[in-house]
Amino acid sequence: MAHIIYTCGTGGAPVLNGILSWKGWQPISKLTYQACLIHLLEYISGSDMPQIIAGHDMARIN
Repeated sequence: MAHIIYTCGTGGAPVLNGILSWKGWQPISKLTYQACLIHLLEYISGSDMPQIIAGHDMARIN
């Protein structure tokens, strides 16, 4: 992974750099980052709160 980052950063792989720098990845990366932060907060809090997804209480669905 570090080699890929270094190679793209120094201009050694312009095709790969173009793919990884594509603006279409930004919404996906932001959603992934938010999911990681939310998961971390749930993990740290250790609460038994029901999971809510799109307005549905997962405790009632299971």
